[in-house]
Amino acid sequence: MNAAFRPRLSLALLALAAWMPPRVQAQAQSPILWFDSFEDEGKPWRGGTNEPGLGVRPNTKGRKLVKSSWDDKIAWTWTADVGKYKLPGALNINQVFVGFRVYGKGLSHINVEFNDGAKGYSVRYNQTSEEKWFDVTTAMGQARSGASRMPNDFKLAQLKIFVYGSAGTPDVRIDDFILTVMQPAEQLWPMALAQEIKRAKREAAPDVDGFAVTTAMIENAKEAMRRPLGRPQARTLLPLAFGPHAAEFPAAVQAAAGRLTVTKGELPGKLALDDMKDLRALLPYVLAKTQSETVLIAPTTRAWKAGGGLIPALDAKIVSQRCLKAGVVPIWVLPALPPGSDAGAKRQHDELVGRIARALEEAGAPWIDGSFAVKDNAALIEKGELTAGGLKASTAVLEAALKHIDEHIRRR
Repeated sequence: MNAAFRPRLSLALLALAAWMPPRVQAQAQSPILWFDSFEDEGKPWRGGTNEPGLGVRPNTKGRKLVKSSWDDKIAWTWTADVGKYKLPGALNINQVFVGFRVYGKGLSHINVEFNDGAKGYSVRYNQTSEEKWFDVTTAMGQARSGASRMPNDFKLAQLKIFVYGSAGTPDVRIDDFILTVMQPAEQLWPMALAQEIKRAKREAAPDVDGFAVTTAMIENAKEAMRRPLGRPQARTLLPLAFGPHAAEFPAAVQAAAGRLTVTKGELPGKLALDDMKDLRALLPYVLAKTQSETVLIAPTTRAWKAGGGLIPALDAKIVSQRCLKAGVVPIWVLPALPPGSDAGAKRQHDELVGRIARALEEAGAPWIDGSFAVKDNAALIEKGELTAGGLKASTAVLEAALKHIDEHIRRR
């Protein structure tokens, strides 16, 4: 190559690289930033509830909105605190699109407001009174505040939907909220729904399936296991329980493990697992001895609650990360809520389980819901702890959980 030409070529390549959008070459930005068909709770939405049978498709949930009134106006409202999630930087406001589906009768108009935390910009849609589902779509850049246009550097923090009607208007609901970039929302609804169906097949919900597997959990686990440090023996499972019923746990697991070989973890000397610190210290020794590819861990409720649950949740995350790095998938049994607990105890329990679940999702570790196992059988829990029968009941969903892990984490 001509030496005089070489610097010009290098400069041209640098210019091309500077022109290309962020996250070049390696991975394209998905045009769908968020999509919610309101099948799951826990999103940063305010105003209304997810109700079965109210979705745009048969036998699906929709969001039933909250009725409000002010200045002789009646509206049904919904707020999305999208600022709690990170929007990709440097977005052109004319290339960010919002869409949702609305059902109502006797509606007059709809306002979609984009707020940066200090000022709101809105778009108005007039509607007929016909009772049916209809689509609302807009580009963020179309919103106005009086005569003022939205500034190009607008940072979206909150999105609000106001559906206006009359005193005789029945319930109003929305479905299929979507936030997109580069492509209008109406073009991406089919893709979003296809992804939602795929996600639903990958995920497992504790209140329905008895165990939890989320898309984020699957991706985190696969990332951790991309280059495992060890080669565990296939189709082997190691059960580890804390407390007085630990010795009975392997036999209970064997009955529910299907074709897997259950191995017995021998602790050094006469040591026993009493808390999460014991687990962190002894698990590497046990895994090295057994070479199991899956470990089922059932701490006591007391161990989960130690220190308000903050440290045990962190310990579980660290243990999970180390297991996955070694090519071992950990499955945890979370504490059960005793039947007949009052509202205060239930709130504390939900906070504890939520804290642990978030830590395990970050690590990529599935978990079994102890409360699902116990249900209303008070005989399976004593003084807040699972009995031997309770531990056995927690293994009832084990075979389904292992199948889910094989299909979506190990891909075999």
